Amino acid sequence: MLDLVGLARLMNELLEDGVNVALPRGACEIDMLAYVDSRTAACTIASVPIKVTSCRSDALASNLEAARAPGLLIALVWGISNSEHARTFAFTPAELTVVKMIAIIGRTSAARSGEPADPACTPEAVLQNALEPFAMSPGKWRKKIVAILEDKSISYCSNRF
Repeated sequence: MLDLVGLARLMNELLEDGVNVALPRGACEIDMLAYVDSRTAACTIASVPIKVTSCRSDALASNLEAARAPGLLIALVWGISNSEHARTFAFTPAELTVVKMIAIIGRTSAARSGEPADPACTPEAVLQNALEPFAMSPGKWRKKIVAILEDKSISYCSNRF
């Protein structure tokens, strides 16, 4: 049920930002396709496949660690049990790897030094700080999708269905 709530929340955010959404059926790890009208002649429809991960606020680290979706945009809907405080983050696979590495370094540092005296240095605080650049807010979704589509090293264009 948590996944459906996260999927609905993400769909709403994308649609509010002017990003079209399709829900593929039977598409392995792809939960959603986000697409915008293409301005290029090469592609009539350009889409980005998305994997949605939803979690409660107390399960952030474990859900982030388990998130894997090579070649997909990963959307993390965090704090889904309290819709007023829920937040959404979006990562390319490379960005997710960087955040995971920061979390591992934070846990390792805390384990070596014992319990940190500064609350801002706890593994959870380090992870939350690492997530901030990827927090999505109104207006950011369309920019993120267009930036991914404009990246020449990733091919998400399709002229056929």
